[in-house]
Amino acid sequence: MDSVIEEVPPDAHFGRLKSGTLRFLIAESTILVVLILNTVVFLSATLNPEAMARFGHWVTHIDMACVLYFVFEAALKLWALGRKRYFASRWNTFDFFIVVASLPVLLAAFVDLPEHMMAAVLTLRFARFLRVLRMVRYVHASRALVMLRGPIFSLVALVAYKSFILDTPEMLPQGAEKWSVNAYQFLIVMLAFWLLSRLYGMFDTVVVRPKTLGVDAKLDGLLMSFVRTLVGLACLMTGFILGLKNMGQDPWTILAGIGIGGMAVAFAAQDTIANIISGVFLFLQRPFKIGERITIAGITGKVVSIGLRSVSVQPPSGELAIIPNKNFTGNALFNIDARTAYHNRITLPIDAATPADKIEEAIAILYDIGKSAGDLLVYHFVNFDRIPGDGSFIVDFVILVKKWSPDDMPKYPDDGSKMNSVPTAIKIEVVRRFAAAGIAFHRFDAMVLTGGVKPA
Repeated sequence: MDSVIEEVPPDAHFGRLKSGTLRFLIAESTILVVLILNTVVFLSATLNPEAMARFGHWVTHIDMACVLYFVFEAALKLWALGRKRYFASRWNTFDFFIVVASLPVLLAAFVDLPEHMMAAVLTLRFARFLRVLRMVRYVHASRALVMLRGPIFSLVALVAYKSFILDTPEMLPQGAEKWSVNAYQFLIVMLAFWLLSRLYGMFDTVVVRPKTLGVDAKLDGLLMSFVRTLVGLACLMTGFILGLKNMGQDPWTILAGIGIGGMAVAFAAQDTIANIISGVFLFLQRPFKIGERITIAGITGKVVSIGLRSVSVQPPSGELAIIPNKNFTGNALFNIDARTAYHNRITLPIDAATPADKIEEAIAILYDIGKSAGDLLVYHFVNFDRIPGDGSFIVDFVILVKKWSPDDMPKYPDDGSKMNSVPTAIKIEVVRRFAAAGIAFHRFDAMVLTGGVKPA
């Protein structure tokens, strides 16, 4: 696993440190894992107050072990990089400050601080808060963890609220203590499931979604899109129910009350409900996959994502069109990539003075071009469409270009390239062969092209 921090090359983190084991211990990915473990342990008492009564000593031991690890990590990095290189990084300076400020946690394990020593107690709380704040470094400095920014910043805010306000009841207005504690207990559970949902989103983006794209997709993009949506909804509902339980409320009674009032909301959200129902039909019928090109409601483009409410389509011009799902049940849908080949009609106006034997030679040339072109299907035909009436013979050359596949990538980067390049090459060959055979194309009169007005 590559280092999650992209500020400097990975080797620059280790300096003169040669031991592979020690390099692993201070690798950014290892630090992040320990930091997440430390945060989970720190919040376990909040999510389940009974856990501290049963496993309080283990929580304390793990907490101390994490602090010792961070001290060891900072000292080893300082030695490996040297003082100047170590403090040249603003993130190393940030880490060092947090590690030093966390040292009172080790003292608190051996000294029972009385409540009247408020300065010492606040220092201890501040030290614990800073370790959670350290996670800001990773979500801020790494593009890989950008999806976690919202939950992490919210977590830092809640931990600060718990450490400096809830744990100091005298700072709360009279009568607000119970309400504040209940709100915190609800929000911390919701935050945990929001974070879980975002972690799945990261997994889906990095691992799942690439396997749903392309001609030989290993996973069903439509199914995975619905799984992604359902995971998000499940996390939201589970967090809401468990959050209510954590604050001592009966979630089912509250949900029943919400359900009665929700009928009025349902009438106001008919379009949303229609889109969701249409999304279910899309899932059952599966008329297209992510990555395929479709035409719907006058919009042609590649399907980027499929959700319960809408489908995102990106036209060749680059903008993103969000199409509500109900449009797929009320409009004709064309799946462009469902075809087995790219149909192309080349209309050739041949001069009306061309004799019959030259017309026959022109048709033979077209058939020969169709047979010798490697990117065409065997099936193609030539149609002598019209005898002079407008001063030309019209010959239609209909070709079927083989559908693009990953094997074509060295020659054609994508399907659009093949769709345009092959007919272009065919037309150039037609012009070359007709010229060599003395077959002339019809020249349109400028007066005809301008509607009888002589061009200036």
